[in-house]
Amino acid sequence: RAIASVNGDQFRGKNESEIAIWNECARLLANALIYFNSAILSHLLGHFEATGDEEKAAITRAVSPVAWQNINLSGTYNFTNTGKLPDISEITKPIVDD
Repeated sequence: RAIASVNGDQFRGKNESEIAIWNECARLLANALIYFNSAILSHLLGHFEATGDEEKAAITRAVSPVAWQNINLSGTYNFTNTGKLPDISEITKPIVDD
């Protein structure tokens, strides 16, 4: 739903074909967000379990990978291929160093 409401529903198509493409793009974006969140949560859970921090591990287990509050859907994005994948360790560093 969050993806569908981005930009005030302005991404809808003018015909059936455009609407179908828009829906598939929204589905792809949703799957990418779930994968990204799952990778972060898995890394955090592994870290907290390895360090014996059961309280933070329990909190991590309760977080849904479907959440999107951590993603700016209205942002400006650069899709230039830098040849580098996001470093999950670097992304989670502020959390695990806390």
